[in-house]
Amino acid sequence: MVNARTVLAAACMPLLFTPAAMAQSSERPAGFQLSVGTTTQTDSNFFRLPDGVNPSVAGFDTDNRRDVLIAPFAEITGTAAGSTHLLSIRARAARDYFDRNDRYDASRYDGDALWRGSFTRQWRGELSHALEQRVTSFADFRNPERNVLDASTTRAALSFLPRPDTRLSTSATDYRGRNSIEARRSSDYQVGLYRVELVRTTASANEVALGASRTQGRYPNREIFGNAPVDNSYEQDVFDLSLQWRPGDATSATFRVGYAEREFANVPERGFDGPTWLVSVARQLGAKTLLRVSSQRDLNAVDDYDRIYSVSKVHRASLVHSRSLKLSFGLDLSRQQVDFRGDPQNFATRFFGQRPPRDDRIDEARMSVAWTPRERIQAQLSATRSERKSSEPSLQYRATTVLLRLQYRAF
Repeated sequence: MVNARTVLAAACMPLLFTPAAMAQSSERPAGFQLSVGTTTQTDSNFFRLPDGVNPSVAGFDTDNRRDVLIAPFAEITGTAAGSTHLLSIRARAARDYFDRNDRYDASRYDGDALWRGSFTRQWRGELSHALEQRVTSFADFRNPERNVLDASTTRAALSFLPRPDTRLSTSATDYRGRNSIEARRSSDYQVGLYRVELVRTTASANEVALGASRTQGRYPNREIFGNAPVDNSYEQDVFDLSLQWRPGDATSATFRVGYAEREFANVPERGFDGPTWLVSVARQLGAKTLLRVSSQRDLNAVDDYDRIYSVSKVHRASLVHSRSLKLSFGLDLSRQQVDFRGDPQNFATRFFGQRPPRDDRIDEARMSVAWTPRERIQAQLSATRSERKSSEPSLQYRATTVLLRLQYRAF
């Protein structure tokens, strides 16, 4: 039965459709903008449990596998642009209200700031910083306590153009994550990514790039089993060659091939290497339909739970049909294959060598519709079906989510 808080939040939805939303403007203006709205989501498998498993048997204090989330939010954005510089900021705050599992109610926020500019005709720079606070999923870590991840990303980049068709770029990115509950503190991370890239633009406006990057992962809270601390820190080197190709106005493609090697100083038996690639093609099918397909193999570097051990292959296809300027439909299909080359449980690897790696396959299908009935009003409706098959049966699940998002731009 829906409780009083859910009824109150749902009753606020019509307030988004106010007379002020009738104001029209030709394009997004510079300056500040304030938006408010709400997200309503139903989830058939909130705890991401295998079929037939009761949450109370898995350690949760409920028998309900389903739940409804209502999350009102407010967002402010600001943009200032000059002839050689751009500055933008964004801040968003939301509150999650769950119908049946209100112990997981939480406030969260995210935001970012970006500066981009040109110092001279040959030198360009960029600085950015992003913050995010979110409640982590139960898909990989089924602890009945609510865990909140505070994550941040800071990036600095500098480009030098010795000639119009040549660019030398360097960048440094810092990722940090901190979990709120003690059971997940060993997954707190500090990751630095450093990259250099030489890009050449051809006469036909295609780009060829040669790049190299180094990733340094640090985990400040080492896992300890008895008297055996396990330091999961690692270093990873990647070298790659890429091509951005536009054979015509209706088609664009990106190709990248490379080789990556990861080393763990404290647990060298987890080190591995292999090829990486990306193939991405976008094709305009007539004036109103866009098709995108992609395939990628990568060594995951940043995540809040154990993805430092994994190699993933991701295949995606999406189709967007714009019926009009106000109405569009979307279809997204994806398959992710994740091979955990190390032992996420840690102690078995240290004493007995590497066990057979965990292997997951995650399939997802999503249908969506976006509607802009007035200049300041946006509505999005989507239905997603996801399924994970795993070599560890306890980690398998199937879930269906339906999401409705309504947003009103006040100014």
